[in-house]
Amino acid sequence: MCYLSIDIETTGLDSAFNQILSIGAIIEDSTNPLPLEECPKFHVAILHDQLVGSIYAINMNAELIETINSYQT
Repeated sequence: MCYLSIDIETTGLDSAFNQILSIGAIIEDSTNPLPLEECPKFHVAILHDQLVGSIYAINMNAELIETINSYQT
């Protein structure tokens, strides 16, 4: 069976207030298992001029936020 796993990193849990930082996806096939490195994947970071969110979520995504910041500068 093929399935798609999706992961979204955000600045918090309030969809009206917080922002999406990145979206990732991976396709896996349980009838033909592949090593993680060989599975089809997608990842994109979302650029923001300002971030709004909870301290916990922002701290948890500090490395991703630094990557976004270095891309913009």
